Amino acid sequence: MLMYQAVDEETGRPYAEWYVEVASNRMALAYTPGSRYAGEISGDNWPEVLGRPDVRIGLSDPRFDPSGYRTLMILAMAQEVYDDPTLLVDLTLGQLTPPVAPVVEEGRTIVHVPELLAPTDSSRIVMRGSSTQLVALLQTGDIDYAFEYESVIRQNGLEMVRLPAALDLGSDAEAGRYAGYGVVLDSQRFSTVDPAFDGGVIAYGATVPTNAPHPDEAAEFIAFLLGEEGRAVMTASHHSVFDHPEADHHDALPEVLRDLTVPKDP
Repeated sequence: MLMYQAVDEETGRPYAEWYVEVASNRMALAYTPGSRYAGEISGDNWPEVLGRPDVRIGLSDPRFDPSGYRTLMILAMAQEVYDDPTLLVDLTLGQLTPPVAPVVEEGRTIVHVPELLAPTDSSRIVMRGSSTQLVALLQTGDIDYAFEYESVIRQNGLEMVRLPAALDLGSDAEAGRYAGYGVVLDSQRFSTVDPAFDGGVIAYGATVPTNAPHPDEAAEFIAFLLGEEGRAVMTASHHSVFDHPEADHHDALPEVLRDLTVPKDP
């Protein structure tokens, strides 16, 4: 969104012309043994537990952090999975100003995020700039639950409620369902790009900027990530790795990466 569309004034080229998907992840609901109702929360009742008036929920800012807008996608998708058409609104009503609600546009469910967004003074929702900042709040008991990447949860020794594949944004088999949802940032600060995020399987991308001072060495590093040793490091950090890493604009890849990847579907 940013590097393809932004042009380096010195070279006249976009800041990136290709990327490789190096690893994936899943979303889950993080908590600690000290969280309220930790002894009873499950994959079946977490929406009801999060809705209780004494439960404090962490949210990373959806305007700046992918975990935040993915949390809103999960809550929107959960309305269908749990047959609760007002789940997202019920959890956020009176907690955020202005309110956030999903709408159906051209057959897809879209959550619009306003340019100015903040918890209300009496909110049970605590918002921070990134998902990793919520980890400390979980550990200190300032919040009870937060949607986090499974890798972050496991790296920090937190408890977690696993989400069904229909919600966790990590299942290729559910990619069609994810695609029916999206988040749009209604913000003038991003006026040079279209800040719309489509639902899809989580994928971490890597590229070498067109103005990189050492492009050959950078390409070698990505080759390391895609190789046996790099994949072992990613797996040990609780990231899923792709059997066949896909590359966007495969023909533009450095030679060292072409045999390690396959073209990404249009």
